[in-house]
Amino acid sequence: MDPELQKQHEHMGAYDMIVHLRQLYQEQARHERFDVSKALFQAKLTEGSPVTQEPRRSGRIRHEPERYGFLVTQDNDVLLVDNDEPTTNAEAVTSPDSEKWLDAMRFEMESMYINKV
Repeated sequence: MDPELQKQHEHMGAYDMIVHLRQLYQEQARHERFDVSKALFQAKLTEGSPVTQEPRRSGRIRHEPERYGFLVTQDNDVLLVDNDEPTTNAEAVTSPDSEKWLDAMRFEMESMYINKV
């Protein structure tokens, strides 16, 4: 803090000092924001002029993970299925764990009904 500003606040309480400093610096910040906004509004791109900086693009090569056992349908939907789980409703109902599958289906249907999905 410069000495002159320090002298102004010498006999002020902490709260009054904070309020006064906030008022001083808010005014300065307001002027700086105004100057920046003014400069932005005055700067215009001429039509057809090139952009000075191209957006950054990742050079990373993307690969589909193989660890999940993806199944892709004819509609390009991706299904995550465990290898020993049934893939259709008919397989689930006729499997040895059919009771568990039916319970899970009932639970999902109840949840959808409750949540109005």
